Amino acid sequence: MFTDETKPPAGPFSSVKEFHNWLSFLTKWGLEKHSPDPSLIPDPYRDSLPDNSPITFTHADLHPSNILVTSDAPYHVIAIIDWHQSGWYPDCWEHCKATYTAEYDGEWNTQYIPRFVDVPECYDAWSFYVRYFGC
Repeated sequence: MFTDETKPPAGPFSSVKEFHNWLSFLTKWGLEKHSPDPSLIPDPYRDSLPDNSPITFTHADLHPSNILVTSDAPYHVIAIIDWHQSGWYPDCWEHCKATYTAEYDGEWNTQYIPRFVDVPECYDAWSFYVRYFGC
């Protein structure tokens, strides 16, 4: 999740739609100084986030340093650690968060992530929100 002391609290959310609306709200949060009604500012990507996504239990912070692998071939995953961001999220969340931790053209993003999760249709919209939040 993208929360810290500078953003409003997140969740719990009663639906995927409510979660996506919160992401959209964050792009307008703080604009009250510049616009009498920030809710009237259009979000060109909100409609690209599918509100009918299934909810899936997700680690939400998969990256190489959270995956422990045997030191000798044949290599096997022996543990996944650091579950503090895990939770029930829309099914696209695991892919989106995993790519968020990686260099765009890096080995983790191009070779490993595609082995365990598919690119969701909403990935371009997700990328907008990540860039907006300065991540």
